[in-house]
Amino acid sequence: MTQVIKVAKQGYNVLTETNPNNLIFDSRLNTFKIIKQGVVSILVDADPKRVTIAHEQSSIPAYLVFLEFSEGRAALPFETDASFTGTGARYSTTSIDGTNIYVDFYKGATANYWAQVSYFIFETPGT
Repeated sequence: MTQVIKVAKQGYNVLTETNPNNLIFDSRLNTFKIIKQGVVSILVDADPKRVTIAHEQSSIPAYLVFLEFSEGRAALPFETDASFTGTGARYSTTSIDGTNIYVDFYKGATANYWAQVSYFIFETPGT
């Protein structure tokens, strides 16, 4: 028996559903495959402070970055901390080129802080 991982949309039974349009994920289908992932810790003591992550692919891949701040709050790039701290001073941006993923942290008027970057690089079909 082949093991399968499936996640069904709300209202559908994951054990009996056969229509892929009613599934969020099915490991038997060609979905994004994670080919590299990692976590990088950084002390944000400059404005901006850059993290560079080599993606090691021959073309620009799809990727996803999550951030975790020392207070335990998670965020996506381009999200400010206004709702968390009330200051809105800290945020980050992300970009990619043919070699690296870049995450730039901005601390604004806040004190230095620690953050973690969790990243996922996905297989690009046809490359």
